[in-house]
Amino acid sequence: MLIIKCDDLAGAKQALQRLLDRVSSHVFPRVGRVTVSMGAVRIEQGTFSATLLDYADQALYYCKENGRNQLAFFEELVEQGIANLQNIDSGEVDLF
Repeated sequence: MLIIKCDDLAGAKQALQRLLDRVSSHVFPRVGRVTVSMGAVRIEQGTFSATLLDYADQALYYCKENGRNQLAFFEELVEQGIANLQNIDSGEVDLF
């Protein structure tokens, strides 16, 4: 998990895309090049943390299922009709 502070969505996209590009172009000892898929969500005040993690996870799995080595924002997936908003109430979380 990575939390960054940006002024807007464009700034967040730019920062995360830069990170994705740097990782995918770096040659790591013993493994060589690796790819990264990233799911992102905007933190909204009043949204339960489990809900935010679920949204980021949905965006991440969208990336993995649609080509990998890419970045997806949950909010954009909702706009495209690919993902749905579903708040998780604090009483619905099971800790293991």
